[in-house]
Amino acid sequence: MLTRGEDDWFLPIQAIDTTKCFHHYLTDKSYRMNIDFSDKQGKELEVYNERKVASLIQRMPMTKWGGASKNLITFKNQLFKLNFDIASEDRSIVY
Repeated sequence: MLTRGEDDWFLPIQAIDTTKCFHHYLTDKSYRMNIDFSDKQGKELEVYNERKVASLIQRMPMTKWGGASKNLITFKNQLFKLNFDIASEDRSIVY
């Protein structure tokens, strides 16, 4: 989300749109690979697979954040959304 910049990072997004950045983040550092890819599911994700990575992102963190934020963040119909406004003058601070 943050790669979209300070004016767009907070806009609704689908997991499928985040897979490449998310996978790169997890595989870029060996310590992340050792921690996050230590189980069977993780081993399957060492090689980029858009569908599997999107499924992982939907389960965690999107579903977790969407269910624990008292509706400030929702994850419905495969769309992750912040349910609050950020004033344009505050965007650089929040970003």
